[in-house]
Amino acid sequence: MLSTSTLVLRTIYIDDSVNRALTVRSESTGLSKATVFRRLLADGIRAVREGRRSRVPLPGPAAPLVLKRVGMSPKVDQLLRVQAFDEHLPQNEVLRQYLNIGLEVSKGS
Repeated sequence: MLSTSTLVLRTIYIDDSVNRALTVRSESTGLSKATVFRRLLADGIRAVREGRRSRVPLPGPAAPLVLKRVGMSPKVDQLLRVQAFDEHLPQNEVLRQYLNIGLEVSKGS
């Protein structure tokens, strides 16, 4: 597990429904929302890399996005930045795609 001193702190926007799902998952598991966030993000990245899911553009949010600050591993942060640059997308969009995939995958398990 990474110590908080090795995490990269980012300010991001996530869908309100995802934020509520993070809260529910956090309360049911006893883990912090940040830990749940990092696990779902990792699950989403893994699912795409293994070919179980593909990243697709997300529709525009129906509700306002929620501003969050979260610490993530430098490797994940670099992956998101490189993909966003290569695909000419905002980094936050790439992150939201992976987070949504992670949430989908976790609901199926």
